[in-house]
Amino acid sequence: MKEITEFKFIPLDLISYESQINESNNEINEFIEEIKEKGLIRPLIVSSIKGKYILKLGILRFLAFKKLNYSNIFCGVVEGECSIDEIKAIALCYNELDDMLNFEDKFEAINYLLNHYNQDINKISSKTNISSQEITTLLNYKDIVEKIKKYINQINSLDSSYFLKKSSQISLKELDDLSKFLKKLI
Repeated sequence: MKEITEFKFIPLDLISYESQINESNNEINEFIEEIKEKGLIRPLIVSSIKGKYILKLGILRFLAFKKLNYSNIFCGVVEGECSIDEIKAIALCYNELDDMLNFEDKFEAINYLLNHYNQDINKISSKTNISSQEITTLLNYKDIVEKIKKYINQINSLDSSYFLKKSSQISLKELDDLSKFLKKLI
């Protein structure tokens, strides 16, 4: 597996990208606000191929920097061509970069690492500083999401008096925590 060979500032006009992102995307505006407040928190990841830089991870931050008319952006550079799953795996191996990945990205990165390290979860844990238990949870991510959706549908189909009776058996704090958690999913 490749690694980031260096971190450096690269002119934005030297970075190309292969994405169909709508440049008026609201998420870009959120990044603009974050950049104005805190600056760039995490570098982009680019591949360097024959002197050209191809953006692999961080498209929204890249587009936010473009909209802000910045000329350079801080990047981690990987030499040569890489699949997006390999790039995600590389990011997962850096504590400073792994939170750039959502659960699905981490799932794909872990699967890439499983293939690379011959299914050895302990090696992956050592390389990523993620516990074996959390790796197993990430591997079950899609199943867990499906279970959550199933439970929500079951709750939705319950008679309201029965649901109120069942919910009264749970502490108010747990119910409040569950409510807040479900709100985050929407």
